[in-house]
Amino acid sequence: MQLLPLPRTARLCPITGQSVWNGASAQNHGGQQAHSIGVREALRQGREGWTDETLAILSPWGFEPEDVKPQVSWWAGESDINCPIAAVRRYVDRLPSAELHVWEGAGHFRQYLRANQFVSHLTRRAFDD
Repeated sequence: MQLLPLPRTARLCPITGQSVWNGASAQNHGGQQAHSIGVREALRQGREGWTDETLAILSPWGFEPEDVKPQVSWWAGESDINCPIAAVRRYVDRLPSAELHVWEGAGHFRQYLRANQFVSHLTRRAFDD
């Protein structure tokens, strides 16, 4: 699959002017391809799922974070402008068994370059318990 370079404006936050990829360059073929595949799959059966997820974020969830019993691994970019680290820390602090992993200087799309890190961590955790 050949991916076209994103226009400069598609890579910058309109508020801060910072790169939304921040460390996971939009020109990085692997990251760009993974993002493209993920968005296509998310919208494959229509936009209802995306809309439902957005409404769920904005609505009561029917439980409190303090009630979550399983261990949670949360990964975040320190410079993520879509999900600011201060908000992530506030939420993670409410989860009784949460483990926060922060990538220094990373933005929202860093996970596309770190899939092996997720899998390795979760595999180790699954077999160590």
